[in-house]
Amino acid sequence: MVRAGIPERVAMELSGHKTRRVFDRYNIVNDADRAHASELLQSHLRAQSSARKVTALPEHRGAV
Repeated sequence: MVRAGIPERVAMELSGHKTRRVFDRYNIVNDADRAHASELLQSHLRAQSSARKVTALPEHRGAV
């Protein structure tokens, strides 16, 4: 369910898992999951590096 995009908390309720520990036991991470997560992270980081992080402030011409 989580791989289908259903939030973990909702998947836990639908599957009847009452604790995170039991849910995690059956939510096995495999190589494809890690590869997909890596692709998502790289995409996010590329988008962040191209976004401007600093905005120039207007020049102040008065005395302080």
